[in-house]
Formats: sequence, C-alpha cells, structure tokens
Amino acid sequence: MKILLVSHTFLPKYVGGTEVYTCELARELVAQGNEVEILCTDPLSRKKPYSVTIKKYRGLNINVIEKNILEYKDFSQTYFDSEVDKIFTSFIDEFQPDIIHYTHLMHLSVNIVAIAAKRNIKQIATLNDFWMQTHLYNRVTTSGELYENYSQKQDCIELSKQLNSGSKIETPMDLHQFIRSKDKTSYLKAICSKLLSRFSEPITFYLNQNQYQEMIDKRIIKIREMLFKLDLIIFPTVFLYQEFSRWGLQAKQVAISEHGIDTSLFKNFKKSASKKIRFAFIGAIVPAKGLDVLLNAWRRIDPKDAELKIYGNFGLDKKYSRSLKPLLSNLKNVELKGTFSPENIAQVFSEIDVLVLPSKWFENGPLVLRNSLLGKIPAIVTNLGSNPEYINHRVNGLLFINGDENDLASKLEFMINNPDQIKIMAKKIDKQKSIKQDASNLLNNYQNLLKS
Repeated sequence: MKILLVSHTFLPKYVGGTEVYTCELARELVAQGNEVEILCTDPLSRKKPYSVTIKKYRGLNINVIEKNILEYKDFSQTYFDSEVDKIFTSFIDEFQPDIIHYTHLMHLSVNIVAIAAKRNIKQIATLNDFWMQTHLYNRVTTSGELYENYSQKQDCIELSKQLNSGSKIETPMDLHQFIRSKDKTSYLKAICSKLLSRFSEPITFYLNQNQYQEMIDKRIIKIREMLFKLDLIIFPTVFLYQEFSRWGLQAKQVAISEHGIDTSLFKNFKKSASKKIRFAFIGAIVPAKGLDVLLNAWRRIDPKDAELKIYGNFGLDKKYSRSLKPLLSNLKNVELKGTFSPENIAQVFSEIDVLVLPSKWFENGPLVLRNSLLGKIPAIVTNLGSNPEYINHRVNGLLFINGDENDLASKLEFMINNPDQIKIMAKKIDKQKSIKQDASNLLNNYQNLLKS
C-alpha cells in the first residue's frame, strides 16, 4: 500500500510528540511492507520559499516544503496557502498514494484535503491538539492564561491582540545589546510602541470586532468543510473527542484510538539504584509546560532526600527562560540536564523514579507521560485535559490542581515520605499500546476505507 503521511513539521529539527509519533508510525508501516512518504514543512526556513528539499531520516523519505511563516501578510495564510496547494497537487499526482494520513495540518493548507478528495483518495486525520478548532492551537491566550471553554468571541479578542500588538520587539529584550550598539533611540521607540499597543488594544478591538469576527468565521467555515471531507477522524483521547463534540464537529466517521509508542526502546529496561527519590521534568521550556510551578513547589519542600532533574531546551523561549533564572537560584538538589535524542529515552528514564508534568494547558496523551508509564514510572500531573485518563490518583500516580504550587509541593512530599508507595504505584501501571499494534489497526482502517 502506498501511504502519504502529512505533518506540520518533522524531526530532527523540530521535536515534539506529533513529530515523534509520525516518525515511529512511518517506520512501522514500512516494516509491515508498505511504501511510505512523508510531507512536511520547515516553517522557519531560510531557503528559497516554497522550494522542496528531499531528505532521509532513519530510513524514511522526507519531503520538506521550505517556507517562512514570519513573512505571512494575511491571517488566512495561517490555514490556507495556495503555494502549498500547488506543491501538494504535484506531489500526489506523482506519488499516487492509496491513503493520505494527516497528523497535523498547521503551516500547510486545509485546502489540500479538497484537492485529494477530488482525486478520490481516501484520507484520515489524527487530531493532536486544538488547531482545527482555534488558531490558539493549545487554547492558551496571549497573556498565558488557559481558557477552558472554547468561544469564538475569545478567538476574536486574541486575534485582535495578535494583529495589533505594536512592535514585534518585546520590552524585556536584551537591553545590553542596545547599550553596546549605542542605539538607545530604537530601544525607546520599541518600548513606547509596545506600551501604546497595550492601551489601544481594547479600543482597536471594539472598533474592528466585526472584522475579526469575519476573519474567524472564514477560518472556521473552511476548516469545517475540510473536516467533513475526511473519511475518518481519529482522536487519541476521549477528552479531545469531547472537546470537539462540544464545538459541533461534523464528520463522516470518528474513532477514538490512543497513539502507539515504540515499546522496543524499553526492551530489557532496568532502573538504576539511588538513595534519593529522583524526580524529573522532561519537556519544552515554555510557559504552557509549567516548569515555573514546579520550581516554586520545589522551593517549598525539604529536598534532602530527593533530587530534581530538568530536561529541556532553555533557548526556545528566551523571555520565559530569563524569568526562571531567579527561581532556579539557590535551589538545592536541582540539575539542568539539557536535551537528549528520542532514541535515548529509556536511558533517561532508567535514572528517574517519578515524572512531574506540571503543564498549564490541556495535554492530549503526551508522549513523555506514555513513556513514563511504559517504564513503570509513576507520575505527578496536573488534573487537566487527558491526564486523568492515564493517571488514576493514588493508584499509578498523583494529580494536582493546575498552577497550585502548594498542592504540587504536598504531592512531592508525599512521594519523598512514602517511597514504598512509588513501588506500589509502579506495579499498578497498565501495559502501553505499542506502535506495532497501532500501525496494524490503522492498516485495517486503511483497507476498510479502500474497500468501501
């Protein structure tokens, strides 16, 4: 079977749960005798716009559409891109796939689904976040707040803020850089522009709210049309399915099926011994992941019998990383470990007793949590999104109130003071779905669609 997997971005330049899942799924589909191509974008490319770079990664054929989203001139370009449509059309006409499986459409163009539908190609999409529902793919506002219930009005307000935010330069940017360049005037202009935009945003929204409503409406109409053209939509968690149901999703066929993970990475897995309870944060160092909550909670406990390992890239959000520096100062038994290759995940978890996932947004079956459970390692997670589908409180881990540093501190102390409970919880962790099983199930879905 000829299968085209389409993702917004891909490894190794862009590392996330969707990218890793797409890669593992592709490799397993190839292992089961299928011909697979991957089409993705580099949304921050410096190469010729809309050129296509063909690469090899772990034996896979990767076709990268080079583009730069910072050069968008219109909001509609964030979901509709005629240049991507042209590239996609040429690609599928040449490759002639039997099945197209989308794992993410951000940075691409929702119109490619209509293009494939006209050619009677069967299409499946796995939804991994809220991008199909809102341009705020993680439902976190520009001010960093989670809005729990979707509303078009909220979308309009946030769009207004994004389009009328004044200077792109953030006020906390590197002042020393301007001092060295002696260009203090441009720095002051940036500050004034930013401050002015904050006062003018509410007025701008009030005067132009109909315009923003029209822009949001057009996006929703286009995406709803696209979703209905898909032959099957897969949700990896019940939570995400429920959120889209409330949104009013209309689809030909829907399934709930969690992602498979590469269980072979944990073959012969064995934890190393330690006299201390080893906690770990693994994830992107961005506000939505909540590392600041964990650091503040850690400051509230006595960690003499524990240690905290932090894995992540502090260069992703420099403003946020700078805000973490005061929180990291004088903390005891905290170690910054940097990043690691996905292939080394088992080695990392062999030196962890408890994973801490303090995310402030709706996680949707996060890969790091799934890997933790695969290694029989309990987790402390926020009581948000799909997390309660994986963590049964006081059975295989602990849940804490989103953003509540005191509550998280009490959960950390519980684990430190009750090390036997960690072992008991580990024994109650269920077996995880393998990528081999996932690929086999998907192949059955593909074949059923082709028969129909």
